[in-house]
Amino acid sequence: MFLERVLVGSHHVRSKNSHRYHSVGLTKVFVVSTVDVDEGLRELQQLAKNSRKPAENVKEVWIHLGVHGGAHCVHLEQCAYNDISFRVPDERGYQPPLRTPIVTESDGTTSPVVDALSTSVPVEKMCRVVPLTKHSVDPGRFLCNYIYFRSLLATAGRSDADALFVHVPPFSRIPQGKQVELLSRLLHCIAESVVQPV
Repeated sequence: MFLERVLVGSHHVRSKNSHRYHSVGLTKVFVVSTVDVDEGLRELQQLAKNSRKPAENVKEVWIHLGVHGGAHCVHLEQCAYNDISFRVPDERGYQPPLRTPIVTESDGTTSPVVDALSTSVPVEKMCRVVPLTKHSVDPGRFLCNYIYFRSLLATAGRSDADALFVHVPPFSRIPQGKQVELLSRLLHCIAESVVQPV
């Protein structure tokens, strides 16, 4: 079951070597559908645009979480692919044909059409710092890949923004409390990497 409500939080992360705070401005649980993801990402882009102050040196990192049923640890996804080959329909019944790209030149995108996009968040280094994490280059080809590719495309070419997709295992493999602890460490690590390299 997927929730269709917005949860807004104000979680602050303080960097060890800085007096700056980093905050989580919006938390949203998406319905597993391309329509809902597109709508939610437009909302996120508008929120980010409206909250950005010209003189502020702020970096946004759009962090997405999804459950990977076969995972035994937390997967930090390095890249996403321009491929929307769903094996099954999304929650709204949409299932494109195999090998359908997410974006094409005819979509009017201002970015060059590429086969894959990668995050600049130092995923491999974070995996050495945060236990029970694994560097991954396979976010699947369902909504996880879709939202990640769309987010990387939206933040491409911006020095003040990036995206990261994190696959978590079911609670039966790593209990909820332990996952919260790991994700908290990961958030701190991301905040540190925004201020200085990990």
